[in-house]
Amino acid sequence: MPFDARLRLIAITDRRHCGGEKPLLEQSHALLDAGVRAILLREKDLPSESLLVLANQLRALTATFDAVLLIHSDEAVARECGADGVHDTFAGFLQRSGGALIRGVSCHTREQLITAQQQGADYAFLSPVFAPHSKPLAHPPLGIAGLGAMIEGISLPIIALGGIAPGHVPALVSAGAAGVATIGGLYGTIDPAAAARDYVRAFTPHPGG
Repeated sequence: MPFDARLRLIAITDRRHCGGEKPLLEQSHALLDAGVRAILLREKDLPSESLLVLANQLRALTATFDAVLLIHSDEAVARECGADGVHDTFAGFLQRSGGALIRGVSCHTREQLITAQQQGADYAFLSPVFAPHSKPLAHPPLGIAGLGAMIEGISLPIIALGGIAPGHVPALVSAGAAGVATIGGLYGTIDPAAAARDYVRAFTPHPGG
């Protein structure tokens, strides 16, 4: 399916950054009110029953703002709560057959990107671009030039992930990224709404630019 422009800025949840589920929902509302239009519910330690409760609450929020809700890995929860899509690890993506939901996949190599494109992904995370805000490094950072080289000639929309600050956005877009995603750049910040506005503004061309 065509790339949904709302996915150009994806807020990835982590209730541990927020201090629990209630603050996560409060911060999600603030992010959406400030212009974020896509949230990825990524709470991998929650059992499906608890994840569904949280997913239903987020679905109600995102629907209010005409925003996209993605669920990490759990397609059953995604379908039950009426989410827009599922985001998988690369291994999980290869095991999923697809369907009407948006299909996202996490990638770290060019070979994975090529496979994801061939297998019908709608977008791919590529990480880490920089050292992540939220977790230790599992792969060496690509940097902006490295990201640009890795995605050259690939038509699959690429979402840059890993230590992305608002100031990085213009250069990443120039390098070919379709958007950016972040956990710690939005959730758990001192002022999530202000942080969201900074990212949203980074996607807005300056007059004459």
